[in-house]
Amino acid sequence: RAAGLTRAAHALRLVPPPVLWLVMERATEAPDTARLLRGTGVSYRHLTYPENFTADGVGTEKERHHQRNVALGHVEEHRLDGVVLFAGLGDVYDLRFFDQLRQIRCMHCPALQGYKATRLQVWLPCSFHLSIDPLVNW
Repeated sequence: RAAGLTRAAHALRLVPPPVLWLVMERATEAPDTARLLRGTGVSYRHLTYPENFTADGVGTEKERHHQRNVALGHVEEHRLDGVVLFAGLGDVYDLRFFDQLRQIRCMHCPALQGYKATRLQVWLPCSFHLSIDPLVNW
């Protein structure tokens, strides 16, 4: 885990600011990770949760979903602006990818099944435009 975090930190240091790295993990692993994150030179928020998905035998997929929900809850609670990218420690990105992310000004998300409105538009303070259309034939 330390090697993956270090590699991710080295990559994120190359991305021009502003970048905020949200790191999610079980609370039992937090002290070691906190020490590592302090030395990365990357702006970060270290979020933890008490659940132990490994001991419960529910698998890593449920834990990944939980981590995403923790991150999105933090983004919503603190009204953070920008693009959220869920990246694993083993993922590799070309730095041009981050340049392309900065060019995004409009995002489109299809509505969930059963959504009744004909069209909903939400203007976010970060100048992103989120347009939600109802699904057709789903």
